[in-house]
Amino acid sequence: MAALIRPFFNRASAADNEGNHAGDSRASFSLVKRNSLQAAKVTLAGTATATSLYIAALSGLERGGSLAERLACTALPVVTVAGLHLLPALSRGQLFAVRGAVAVLCAAGLAVTLSSQISFFQLAQQHAGARRAESVPDAMLVPLPDTPGRSLMAITEDQASARKMLSLLEIHPCHGNCTGEHLRRTTLTAMLDALAIEADEAKRREAAEDRQAVLVERTQQLRDTMRDDPVTARLSDLTGLGKTSVSLLLGLLYAGVLDGIGVLGWYLVMPVRRRGGDAVIAAAVAATTVERVPVEADKALHADNRITPCCPDNEIDTQLMHLMRDVSEGKVKATVADIRNYLGCAQETAVKLRRELLALRAVIIQNSGGQHAGR
Repeated sequence: MAALIRPFFNRASAADNEGNHAGDSRASFSLVKRNSLQAAKVTLAGTATATSLYIAALSGLERGGSLAERLACTALPVVTVAGLHLLPALSRGQLFAVRGAVAVLCAAGLAVTLSSQISFFQLAQQHAGARRAESVPDAMLVPLPDTPGRSLMAITEDQASARKMLSLLEIHPCHGNCTGEHLRRTTLTAMLDALAIEADEAKRREAAEDRQAVLVERTQQLRDTMRDDPVTARLSDLTGLGKTSVSLLLGLLYAGVLDGIGVLGWYLVMPVRRRGGDAVIAAAVAATTVERVPVEADKALHADNRITPCCPDNEIDTQLMHLMRDVSEGKVKATVADIRNYLGCAQETAVKLRRELLALRAVIIQNSGGQHAGR
């Protein structure tokens, strides 16, 4: 049995080596370019979906009290995000009723996803604001004396009383022995000087307390300002909207852009899956390959042995499969010039691909009963 199977593998490997040496370099470059573009699409879509899933998981962990509640609240937005990103691409080519149900489900899933992501953005902004507020240093306060003096109001009342008594002594002059009156006048004058010094000290103390109060208030205002996002604050000043409304709109914009990139990325990555389309195309390619073998075998009998084909049959079959899918998706037109520019192949290869593509379409329409004729 092994001896019977081994020649087929040797023949296949020899055909592959011959195809690799005889392949068109421009077609290979086109395939590499198309694969690189597909890899970039997958990377972009996967990154957007992974980021959205991570945000959904974090927003779910912030909800619920027990571990089971938090796990349930985490699973809901995660599954919703995965369905929102993948269902539009997976439902391509399906029945209209299926696509309508998917559209309704995705609209509801979008509302769930946006709400969870906006809550995450709000909580993240609060945490960032608290961290920025903690970075503001405390105000440098000068220590005040532990035993504060009297208030300036009380000192002013004592000064008024002393001046009143001194004025009464001056109104009623002394006749005879004025020693006592002179002593009282001296005492009142000294009392007024002491009260003036005490009043100055009270003014300096109250000024220091006022300065400390201003510093504390300024520090608190700076912390309140640091809690707000700078972009949100500037947009609020420009638009006249409240900071809460601007923050909500920005969160909605962030979530919409992220989920939009994920949905569109997977929509571009996944090919169109029509009902029975791949089976019909495969059968048609097999049929055309079987029909082409005797014809090309007859041509090869009359051809010069030195002439090599411009493109191997196995590579033409591969390109034909890709070309059929791309034409059905509307990426390229079924003309020789467009096929040549799209694949980067020779004129002869493009003519052969177009001829077989037209034959493929006829076979597909015949096998599917005309259901793909309008596509």
